[in-house]
Amino acid sequence: MAVSVRGLYFVVTLFLGSFFGSVFMLGPFLPLMLVSPAWYRWITDRIVATWLTLPVVRERERERERERGLFLLLLSLM
Repeated sequence: MAVSVRGLYFVVTLFLGSFFGSVFMLGPFLPLMLVSPAWYRWITDRIVATWLTLPVVRERERERERERGLFLLLLSLM
C-alpha cells in the first residue's frame, strides 16, 4: 500500500487547519459557556457557519476572475 506524499500532505494540512482553526476561533468563547450556554451556542454556531462558507466564497471569486479574463479576451478580439 503506497501512500503519496501529496495525499499525506493534504491530510496533515487538513487536520492541522481544523485543529488550530477551532482552537483559535472558538477558544476565546469557552468562558461564555459557563456564563450563558445559550449565548455560547448561538455565537459558536455563527462562527462555524462563517468558517464553512469561506471556501465557497473563495471559489466564487476564482470563477469571477476567470469570467473577467474571458470577457477581456472577447473584448480584445472585437
